[in-house]
Amino acid sequence: MLLIIATSIPFWYFTLDTLPSSARIATGKSGGVFYDLGTKLAKHYERDTEHVLEVLETDGSADNRQFVLDGNSDVAILQGDFINTRHLSVIAPLYLEMIHVIVRSDTGITNVSDLAGRRIILGSKGSGMRNSALAILRHYQLENDIEEVEDRYFTDLLDDSTIDAAMVTTGILNSDLVKLARSERIRILPLHVEAIARKYPFYYAASVPPGLYNERPAVPTTQIETVGATAYLATRRDASDSFVKALLTALHEEGLSMEFPNLIPYHRALDMTPVPMHPAARQYFNPPDQLGVFTNILESLAAMKELILAFVALGWLIWDRWKRLQAEERERILAAQKDFLDSFLERTLDIETEQMKTSDPKKLQQYLDHVTEIKLEALRELTHEDLRSDRAFIIFLTQCANLINKIQYKILDAHQQLGRSATPRKPVKKKARRTTAPRKRTN
Repeated sequence: MLLIIATSIPFWYFTLDTLPSSARIATGKSGGVFYDLGTKLAKHYERDTEHVLEVLETDGSADNRQFVLDGNSDVAILQGDFINTRHLSVIAPLYLEMIHVIVRSDTGITNVSDLAGRRIILGSKGSGMRNSALAILRHYQLENDIEEVEDRYFTDLLDDSTIDAAMVTTGILNSDLVKLARSERIRILPLHVEAIARKYPFYYAASVPPGLYNERPAVPTTQIETVGATAYLATRRDASDSFVKALLTALHEEGLSMEFPNLIPYHRALDMTPVPMHPAARQYFNPPDQLGVFTNILESLAAMKELILAFVALGWLIWDRWKRLQAEERERILAAQKDFLDSFLERTLDIETEQMKTSDPKKLQQYLDHVTEIKLEALRELTHEDLRSDRAFIIFLTQCANLINKIQYKILDAHQQLGRSATPRKPVKKKARRTTAPRKRTN
């Protein structure tokens, strides 16, 4: 046993897999979904590991792939058709993107074939957006029949009447896409969904449901058939297991899904990844696979060492499961407290409305007491540290403070009005008349 321990310690030391002191993630243009998600992921990674993850602004998927292959970045966000499985490995699927073929309503374009001879924004060179646009144009045999508008952003479609259309691939949370879709001056065209999805393996059938971008009026008014792609987090095949695991922990265990609701959940990751994953990622999403790592070791050791390692493996699995359950419980509590916070906000809004209808000091005092009670109750009940720093919680406290000040001012003003009306007027003293008879003059 002592011999086993003596030989295991040097082996453990020289094979220890540690995190890099700093790392870089290639994302996209500032303001885009790639850049936004990369920034959020870096924040959670740094908070969890206390190591730096620098966010690199790039032109998109083509740049990101090259950055990783050249060693200028450690990890990148890529559209699926840019993943070269010979040199890269997927860490996790991130979110689903949809392709939108958007045209100005005054162009008379009603289908994709009408784009022939038109001026179209396809996206910046090297971006996944442009790559998807070219794939759609190839399907419709239009790649040589359109005029590409270079170095323009797709929102320029509304401002420049010489541009006829834009082909946009992005997540539905893209604020610029939502703003453009809500305009009455544009139309979104349907695509040959099944044909494109079968021809290009990284695209899948999707649809834009009515009311996705606006409820009243509904935008779009009817369902629009289109295709989508998946954005992935990818790294080099030789990336360290510890680095991959730390990224996955930041992605799925630190509450990132609360900030990025379209994040593909943990339980769907394996099904949403058609290409081989990094071994550490595959083990993360399918913990039983990790037993295979121990198998070769167990077969080469004596019975006592096999038993020790078996207990270590069991303890690790129990600890890993316990940690996941803790993360799930934290997210559940946070979600419940956010719902509770919404109820507090509604109660203060009701008081805000009611106090405007009265100037009675007694009623105003009751409203003031009620607001104070609500504020104290919220401070007692909403104790989650992430919620305390949330913008909605700060807005709630500010609203309570403003409402308390407003009611106190109204009470003071009401008391002053009552004081002036209740003060009696001082009576004016009349000058007494002279009642004595005048003296008689004597000569």
